[in-house]
Parts: sequence; C-alpha cells; structure tokens
Amino acid sequence: MQKGLSTDWLFDVDDDKRVTAIYKGGTDKFNMIGISHFLQADMEKVLNKLEEVYNLPSWKDAFWDMVVNELLAEIDVGILELTSEDVIEIDSVEELQAIDASYK
Repeated sequence: MQKGLSTDWLFDVDDDKRVTAIYKGGTDKFNMIGISHFLQADMEKVLNKLEEVYNLPSWKDAFWDMVVNELLAEIDVGILELTSEDVIEIDSVEELQAIDASYK
C-alpha cells in the first residue's frame, strides 16, 4: 500500500485482493510495481484487445494497463502485496551504480 499521494499507476482491490480498477494517481492505494503474470487465457484476451485498439487515435498515448483495466470483468487479476523494503526503484545509471559497483 502506497501511503499518501502517488502519481504512479495504482490499483483498487476487493477483500480477496482482486484488482477492481487500474488508474493513474491517487492517495493511499496499492502502487503498481514489478512484473505482471497472467494466465494464458487471460493474456490472450489482453493481446486481442491490444490488437483491436492499437491503431485507434483515441488509444495513441495509451498504456497497456488501460487495456487490462477495460478487461477486469473478464479476466482474473490479483496482487501480491510488497513493502517498500522489498523494492528498490532505479531511474538512472547513477542510481544503479550507487547500489552495484560492477556497473561503474
């Protein structure tokens, strides 16, 4: 759970930790980080939808997360909750070098 305001991709979840909405920006929400894993049948639905909307002008600046959000009633998406100690965000080569000297 991201405490406070975040401008990143976020989730709403139900009591079973199933994702009910994906959107950008909010307060005290689950923050999207890490790797996404999908069942093959669910990923096929995502891929089909991506192919459907890829060339539409209204989706020109869209992210794949928006496609998943539109399919939440048809696919099963859950979360694995992590703490801030589980993740290190690296946004530059300098930040990577600071935690791993082999990249210097």
